[in-house]
Amino acid sequence: MLPDRAGRDRYRLPPMTSSLVGNAFALGGATVWAISSLLFAKTHLSPYALNFGKNTVALIAFLATLAWLTRGTTMFCADATIVATLAVSSLIGLVLGDWCHFRALRLLGPRKALVLETFAPVFAAAIAFGWRGETLTPAQLAGIAATVSGVVLVVGEAHGTQRILTPRERWVGGAFGVLAALGQASGATLSKIAVVALESSPGAPEHAALEASTWRLIVAAAFGLGIAAFARGPRREAREIMTRRQWPLLVPAALLATYAGVWCSLLAFQHAPVAVASTLLALSPVLILPLARWLLDEKLSARAIVGALISVAGCAALFLA
Repeated sequence: MLPDRAGRDRYRLPPMTSSLVGNAFALGGATVWAISSLLFAKTHLSPYALNFGKNTVALIAFLATLAWLTRGTTMFCADATIVATLAVSSLIGLVLGDWCHFRALRLLGPRKALVLETFAPVFAAAIAFGWRGETLTPAQLAGIAATVSGVVLVVGEAHGTQRILTPRERWVGGAFGVLAALGQASGATLSKIAVVALESSPGAPEHAALEASTWRLIVAAAFGLGIAAFARGPRREAREIMTRRQWPLLVPAALLATYAGVWCSLLAFQHAPVAVASTLLALSPVLILPLARWLLDEKLSARAIVGALISVAGCAALFLA
């Protein structure tokens, strides 16, 4: 039986406050993803080993947090329908989306792949409108357009070291990049549906996003373990995680990106429109600029600075909308 209306409503924020809270969590998620990317880049692990390692570390952290917050009460409150929705969300977003992302990175290089993945907020807006009837105000649409344009300017900057792509690499890599963006958008929308439903479940409103994040990581980690069980290459890479001296980098990166970042993203989807949250979560390439300048002493081009300013203006518009 659901708790009484007053009991449920005490966890609900006014629409304006809820939107601001969601935007703040999305910006927080983008920030920790930007910081963690510097750590992930130094691990020198394969894409499978990196995914399997970070998902395992984050899952342990999620289970420990959920057990601590629900001590003396039921740890999991999601019903079979919600769990199934989160499982599909995880497979589409965390498994298929990440795989397509890594394939696009290998074929196109990071900058071209990231340009294609800026389509994720556009796809998210279309899917959320068609699936959930979410509409955006003109101010929100303008903010999304400005933010995405700024990100494209930053990540699309040409470099002399870029190699010439073959027609096959352009088409196949482009397809993987678009599929990665589509997977992220679909996974985000499904996560929103599940976390909103879980928010109304008995005993779950105060930690709905945490439980939803935990279920998503359970599915992603189980899928990775299943691949290792049946494929020799991934099994060897999984064993190498335990022997490599990468844990001082992998553990903090996983706690930032896959624990704090995934939790922030679910809280963002819970409180803000999917398209707005997806746009703010896509700000990592812009937020990494000051880190690269400060920590790596990289010079920032005029184009990158202009793109960052446009993104900041779009971000401000989304908060004020």
